[in-house]
Amino acid sequence: MPGKLSDAHRCFLQTFISQHLLNEADAIRLFQDCSKQFLDANVPATQFPSFLNEINTRLRELSLEIRRGQDEEYGRVFYGLVNLHQDEASKLATDFDAKEIGYFKKVMDQIIASDEGVCSSVELVNSGAGLQPAVGVSEATGLLEKFSRDKWLAFNRDEGHYFLGARTLIELLPHLRGVYGDAVVDCPLCTNVVVKGQHCSQCDVKVHTHCASRVMGRRDEPQCPGCQAPWPHHIPEMPVSVPAPAATAAAAATPRAAASSSTRGTGLFGSAAASTPASSSSRRRAAASNGTSSQPSSATSTRSSRRAR
Repeated sequence: MPGKLSDAHRCFLQTFISQHLLNEADAIRLFQDCSKQFLDANVPATQFPSFLNEINTRLRELSLEIRRGQDEEYGRVFYGLVNLHQDEASKLATDFDAKEIGYFKKVMDQIIASDEGVCSSVELVNSGAGLQPAVGVSEATGLLEKFSRDKWLAFNRDEGHYFLGARTLIELLPHLRGVYGDAVVDCPLCTNVVVKGQHCSQCDVKVHTHCASRVMGRRDEPQCPGCQAPWPHHIPEMPVSVPAPAATAAAAATPRAAASSSTRGTGLFGSAAASTPASSSSRRRAAASNGTSSQPSSATSTRSSRRAR
């Protein structure tokens, strides 16, 4: 029987639920703030994994788990709350209607089918016209902004393209693997899932651009880490100082203030099997406890034809 959660655990969990997603620096800072406030102790960051494991031991009783992932632009670490399986409550608990979910699935189709895992805003805005019911230009523009605010998507303003956000890669990873199959692979250089990146023209290997820059960028003749073929892409240099993620509300608020904020969920796929994001009802159960198409996506066939070329 797992031990009872302390006040520090409960405060961390309530604050985390209110944020949905925390970057690593904010998560560790929150852990240390909660420990100092409730345990009157200055704890090192090295104790965070064991602290998080104690919380997850209790969360798994509710089919929830806080999982670690990374963004695809720079490899920055994030933590998200994941619903581990489907139930009737999670089918009903979503803040997005069927039309919005249908559009997000279309956006994912477009991004995953693209060579580099990115799509321009023009492409994505226009893709809603073919849906039933159709999503108009102004509605699609508003939804893309909403998905970005909620961290389901990320937007590179310099290059004008969207790609999958850290929240999608953490909360929806089983869904991505189940629906898109071989189009969703792991980067061999960091072993994390890769959608936005560079692919080998001779085999199935795909690597994050930031991983390629870190590992292969200084080589005179970079090779594919899988088949050793000459790497066919230009490898850009990553900035020496990686931009910090936007500060979350948790970073600026005291643990008590952040914990008292709204815990309303914004799960996208309330009806998706084991990949369902933590729904509103699931999040409320966690706080209270304290102590698509199912057919393979065209992205798979796109990847096959790419190798043939």
